[in-house]
Amino acid sequence: KGFDGKRGSTYEKGREAITHWSSNNGENGGNGDNGKDIVATFLKINAGFPDSFYVCRIITVNDNVSFEYLIKDPKESILIDSRGGDGGMGGGGSNGTKRNRYRVDGGNGGNGGTGGNGGSVNVKFVKNSTELKSSVTVLNTGGKGGKAGQAGKGVPHKSGDPELSGKDGVNGLEGMAGQNGAEPVIIVD
Repeated sequence: KGFDGKRGSTYEKGREAITHWSSNNGENGGNGDNGKDIVATFLKINAGFPDSFYVCRIITVNDNVSFEYLIKDPKESILIDSRGGDGGMGGGGSNGTKRNRYRVDGGNGGNGGTGGNGGSVNVKFVKNSTELKSSVTVLNTGGKGGKAGQAGKGVPHKSGDPELSGKDGVNGLEGMAGQNGAEPVIIVD
């Protein structure tokens, strides 16, 4: 599964501008990683003998890394997870703080990160391992988009004059969801 995006930072203090004080905007959330492209091959070892077992070899195509897993019980659930990571939440804009002469606007919320795309998955059952087919579940959906960061609140001027009062920031935008991976390819050899 792809890693989830990092949450954007939320700031607490405003900063001075030329004509007024404004608060800090929240950071955008990080994007989720894409799910890995995977080739999984199942094989039965010592077929026909009481000590038979299964081997599943996983190769991640993106970085050419392989893993092997031993499976003793053919009814045990097997999950191949190649989902995209979720987008990170946008950071919140900071609220205005009271100042003597300038209005203090609230900061804008950060945008949510985009979800990662689901990976492509090919599953191959070598002829003596087809009984595992009903035990295998493949997940390769795209990750969720990150939530929008909240806007910071502006602060009223001590005089009560609305023209001198700070304005609220704007909420960030929701992140987009990642795309689902292609329908898994199942091969029985």
